[in-house]
Amino acid sequence: MATFRIDSNESFTTEVTIRESDMHTKDAYVKFTRYYIPEEIRGCNEMFLTPTQLDLLGRFLIRQADEIRLEQANRTCQ
Repeated sequence: MATFRIDSNESFTTEVTIRESDMHTKDAYVKFTRYYIPEEIRGCNEMFLTPTQLDLLGRFLIRQADEIRLEQANRTCQ
């Protein structure tokens, strides 16, 4: 199991937890938990993804981050 914590600011935090769901389905359990003020859960999304889907999701997020960085850089240059 692995958890990645993103502290957006002092009030908002997002945790992404990923682990193998079980030996039979071979899917990954993915959970996004959003916190408002350290221990108050404001939302939670859980899903099961194949390792390929998980890889595609990661690649999608990287592509989007690159595009947003480029758009923001272009705005500051104008």
